[in-house]
Amino acid sequence: MTLLWITFATGFGLGLAIAMPVGPISLLCIQQSLTRGFGGGLAAGAGIALADATYAAVAAFGLTAVTVLLVTLQTPLRAAGLLAMLWLARRIWREAATPKHMAAPGAGPATAAQMYVLTLANPMTILTFLALFVGAGVGLTGGYAYSAALTLGVFAGSFAWWLILCGAVSTVRARLADETLVWINRTSALMIAAFALWIALKLVQGL
Repeated sequence: MTLLWITFATGFGLGLAIAMPVGPISLLCIQQSLTRGFGGGLAAGAGIALADATYAAVAAFGLTAVTVLLVTLQTPLRAAGLLAMLWLARRIWREAATPKHMAAPGAGPATAAQMYVLTLANPMTILTFLALFVGAGVGLTGGYAYSAALTLGVFAGSFAWWLILCGAVSTVRARLADETLVWINRTSALMIAAFALWIALKLVQGL
């Protein structure tokens, strides 16, 4: 039982390590918190954490065939993610001028599903988990119980980060004027579009 808790704690730390770096997914989660409040941001964070846990499970349970398939399909998956990011950037720009008191509440499951698919659009994440597991000295053949504990730990660590981040952003949101939120949302839209164009450049270079 002690080893299971240690494995869970290791997964928790790895989940935090994966979630904390700032990228387009982080910007989207922050934007959801600013626009739709704590509930909207947390729904987005739950989708991201679930995607992290999905990739962690594939790595932890040693599902080699799934890993190979995801890496093989990385180009079309990234292309789909790129298009989705451009669409979201356009939507955020168009909705930026909506006063925060008139903003629609978080869509809950729909927002979580959207962020889950977007996070999965980068299949190279699974290789990151494999590298982290090996670097942390976590065995990938320690049995199903340990693989499950590791996967749950990754989800908990990732979700904990989004819980903290969304709470902080929502607190700040209440103190911001509508004009400031317009500026922040449009800046987020431009940054997300820039990330999408960077992905497009990488895809073209890889052809």
